[in-house]
Amino acid sequence: MMSVSRLAVAALACAALLGTAIAQAAPININIGFAFTAGGKSMPAGKYQIDIKGIDGPIVLQGEAKDSSVILSVMTKLGRHDNDQEPELVFDRLGTTLLLSEIWPSGEDGYLLIGTKEKHDHVVLGGPRGRK
Repeated sequence: MMSVSRLAVAALACAALLGTAIAQAAPININIGFAFTAGGKSMPAGKYQIDIKGIDGPIVLQGEAKDSSVILSVMTKLGRHDNDQEPELVFDRLGTTLLLSEIWPSGEDGYLLIGTKEKHDHVVLGGPRGRK
C-alpha cells in the first residue's frame, strides 16, 4: 500500500506536469519574409515554428533552413490589450536591422524578448493589423 507521503508526492508531480501542459501555448507557424535578428542571432527569411515552453518561456524559434533555430529568453510577459485571435510578431526596426522583440500567441498575453532603448519603429507580422 502506498504511504500518504508517497501519494502526496505523486499527486504534486501530476499537478506540476498538468500545469505545464496547460500553460504551453499552441505552436505558432509563420512565414517571415525578411531576414531578422532573434536572440542575437541572424536569421534568414523563411518558415518558422515558435514553441513557448511554459508560462515564462523559454521560447524555441525553429526555422526550416539549416542553422535557423534559437532559444529565446523572455524579459517579461505583456498584458493583452486587444481581442486579436491571430498570432503576431513585433520587430524593432533600427535602420535596416529588424530585431524580434515581441511574440503574441493567439488570444493570449505576449512575451517581451528585448527592450530597444534607441529610437526605432515597429514592424508587425501577423494579426489583423500586421504590416511589413
